[in-house]
Amino acid sequence: MMIRIARRSAGPLLVLLVSLLASDSSLGATAVKKVAAGIRHFQAGRFDEADRAFVEAEVSDPENATIWFDRACALAAAGEVEKARKYFQQAALSRDTPLEIRCHYNLGCLAAGQAQALLGEDPGAAEQAVREQSISQLLQAVGHYRDCLRLDADHADARHNLELIRLYIKHVQSIWEARDREQSRQEKNLLQFLAELEQRQTALWAMTRGLASEEDSPRRRQQVKASATAQRKLREEVEPLQEKVAEFFQSPQEAAPAGPNPPAQDPAADPRAQAIQLLQQLASESNQIMNRAALGLESNDFEAAQQQQREVLDRFNQMFMVAAPFGNLLQRATQQQQQLVDVSTAVVEPSPTAAATDAASSDSETGNSETGGTETGGTQTSATAGAAQRDDVALAQQQSRVAEWSRMLTLKAEAEIKQTAANETAHESAPLIGPVDPSAPAGSGAEPSAGAAAQAAEQRAALQEALQKAVSLGPDVERHAQAAASQLEKTHVADALPDQRQALELLKEIGKSLEQPPDENSQQQQNPEEGEQEQQQDSQQGEQNQQQDSSSPQDPTKSPQEKALSTLRRARERERQHRDLRKQLQRAAAGRVPVDRDW
Repeated sequence: MMIRIARRSAGPLLVLLVSLLASDSSLGATAVKKVAAGIRHFQAGRFDEADRAFVEAEVSDPENATIWFDRACALAAAGEVEKARKYFQQAALSRDTPLEIRCHYNLGCLAAGQAQALLGEDPGAAEQAVREQSISQLLQAVGHYRDCLRLDADHADARHNLELIRLYIKHVQSIWEARDREQSRQEKNLLQFLAELEQRQTALWAMTRGLASEEDSPRRRQQVKASATAQRKLREEVEPLQEKVAEFFQSPQEAAPAGPNPPAQDPAADPRAQAIQLLQQLASESNQIMNRAALGLESNDFEAAQQQQREVLDRFNQMFMVAAPFGNLLQRATQQQQQLVDVSTAVVEPSPTAAATDAASSDSETGNSETGGTETGGTQTSATAGAAQRDDVALAQQQSRVAEWSRMLTLKAEAEIKQTAANETAHESAPLIGPVDPSAPAGSGAEPSAGAAAQAAEQRAALQEALQKAVSLGPDVERHAQAAASQLEKTHVADALPDQRQALELLKEIGKSLEQPPDENSQQQQNPEEGEQEQQQDSQQGEQNQQQDSSSPQDPTKSPQEKALSTLRRARERERQHRDLRKQLQRAAAGRVPVDRDW
């Protein structure tokens, strides 16, 4: 879809140029000859010669806005857009209304043409910066066409081009939205895609609950319509979700081209096939329920719409619990519980700084309002301010989710323990590392193999410990999380906080063995100044070693100075390890145990 600059078959610049010249009687004889010559060159397509003729006319009559307009037409036809814009803007400042109208119209055409040139033949392939720049140019064109209509309400070409630009912007934005959505789908795996859909559905659920409490108004009706549209758009993600379900459970052997006679498997005996069937069913049910939620919004049945949206969230959560491995489930439960504890702590135990800020805000409001500052239920602190901003219904729902995840953690841990015990021999006999690097020195393959075997054994032992803890502590986590959810449903945040903290400590205890100590690179990121200093020192020492090696290349033994530097490096390495260990202990004592996303 391309913007047609004008409905006339002739180019707008030439038509306007000729009509303007015929109506202008203020030009001198010399200027008239030069302008006439410029028009002949323009009609013949010799735009550079036309511009030179108009320049000569301008010398004869330097203050004539008509010549500025004519020159701008020639420059625009020659591709000198910025120069043409400058002369159109200069001519638009004249008190000649017809001339001003023509200038604004041609300025709008220039801006629209630049936007089309930026987007090219494939607007959907435009990067974000090009998108923003092209939309800015189109909006400039809209402004100039509106200036035309302000001066001449019957300007048909300006009104026509305004409608074209409106449709064009709508068209390219729909292309961008579809392409961005497809790219986002491709970049996310099943769990990430599920999290995105759940976030969007949660936002719609919160919006519906807010609309239900508002009185009828044009703004509310507009928001209801937008919510129903967004709910239907979310339905479009169900088919990609089902495709990701199949991809998620596809093994590398299945992804490879099949042989001539692939072995047949009984779907009823394949756990993966059962999981895929269950997830596909849940996705299909979500599609149907979202349709009913959209219908409820369109009929202003907000109670039914809320119920349907809550059921969609339940389906998404069930899909996540089925698909997520033990580590991912534990990670999300820990992160969610940490966020809930942070929210409740901010409400129940506000920091002195936040309390002082709230007090100052309260004093300011009291001074500006006769009834300001009155609260029911206690002193005006950040606790009451946080209570006014938080969503108690959503908090209770999130806390219930943690209880459900804890129950599933126990089930997944029990199943994985049985599977690990059954396949223990296979795990031990499986190769732990890839082939030895051919460029490695001879005889160096034994140490990496032994180290890799030890590391793999440690990882298996750590996972086994976490699984055993999940079996023993998972029911306690569920009990505390459910008790906290019950208190949050009653908006008793202070009563919920102890159970929330206890659930968090238990989740951290389950994942304690899976924590990975930060390596040297991450430590340098946490302490950039120390890392840079140590890097500079190592670099200086390396240069010194290279100089010493070059000064005595024939001496196979190390010099005393080299030995001293080597000893110094080992001492500094031990000091760094001690510092890292101390920081880990401090973080653990403060309750900020790092959670690795690759559990």
